[in-house]
Amino acid sequence: MAITRPLRMKPDGSLIEMSDADMSWMRWLIRTRFAQSEQPGWLRINSAPSGWVSIGSGDDTRRSVGRTQLSGAGDQAGDGIRFSHFSGPGNKTQATYTFYQNRNDANVIPANLIRNAGPLVGKSSGYQDLIPLGYKGKTDIDDTVLEPVIDEIENGGNGIFYLGTTVPSGYSATGWSMTDTTAIPGSTSTSAQNDGTYQLSIRTGETAPSPVYRPVRIDGPYREGQDSDYALDSDLAGFAGDNIRGAVYTPSGQRAGTSIGPRWGAGIVEMSDDEIADFFLPYLHNRIGEGSRLIYQFNTNNNHINCGSYVDHKYTGTSQAGGASGGLYIKNVSNYQVINTYYLKLIDAATV
Repeated sequence: MAITRPLRMKPDGSLIEMSDADMSWMRWLIRTRFAQSEQPGWLRINSAPSGWVSIGSGDDTRRSVGRTQLSGAGDQAGDGIRFSHFSGPGNKTQATYTFYQNRNDANVIPANLIRNAGPLVGKSSGYQDLIPLGYKGKTDIDDTVLEPVIDEIENGGNGIFYLGTTVPSGYSATGWSMTDTTAIPGSTSTSAQNDGTYQLSIRTGETAPSPVYRPVRIDGPYREGQDSDYALDSDLAGFAGDNIRGAVYTPSGQRAGTSIGPRWGAGIVEMSDDEIADFFLPYLHNRIGEGSRLIYQFNTNNNHINCGSYVDHKYTGTSQAGGASGGLYIKNVSNYQVINTYYLKLIDAATV
């Protein structure tokens, strides 16, 4: 596992490697921005734009009416229409709900323009050179930042979806829903009885960690192969590992106590919220599906990480009433039962 830690600025303006705890706010920001607008990784119900794939379907089954009734007059047997002479109540009807997940940009490596804006890291253990994190390679971005981001989503952080008859506190409705319907008992109307509307929501209300530490970037363009990879003079050689946790660079880009500065002639600045999100989200989109990460399923198997469920009910039996000569023969729905429970779940990569 590659752990290449972004640098942050200390109060005195020098730089220090970000610890896992230092990056907790940055990871929260990435999850929060992922949860705020529809993008690769998001879900829909019965809507499949280009690049969206089916992750499973569930049925809403019911009888078309809650009662069938016929008059007994004129029956061939002379004593009214017998119950065995007509079916009912109603016919079986079925609506299908299909979940889709946005897989656009999955496995697409972000362009150089995105990579150029990344947090600064040490190119090598000696920290003679600094380089945008994107140029260290996708593995470093995944292992250092995105694997923990996905783990935190799986553990219920901002960005995890939920399906249920209520939108839990801390979640926001996505606008997509599905309904469980049944026939109306005792009614000949074909109108359905709503037995529950299940809303798809996403967690957005996770409290931000504190303190806030931001990674730094070079305040200028990075030209790969033309700027010595932000090389610093050899005066910085030997500042490997934890040694960079001291005063390594001043605000002007020089090592404290020296007149040796970086060759690229640009300053170092903290990244804004938008810059952090704009850099990391394309890599998060790229991570979807790799090793089954951030992949949802919708089916009757209650496995992986439970993100809510949908229950299909139906009246499966019939009760009879009437039957007197010349009167009404009546069949009503009865025996209200669960037909199927469908689970929305986030695949637990550790179990596949």
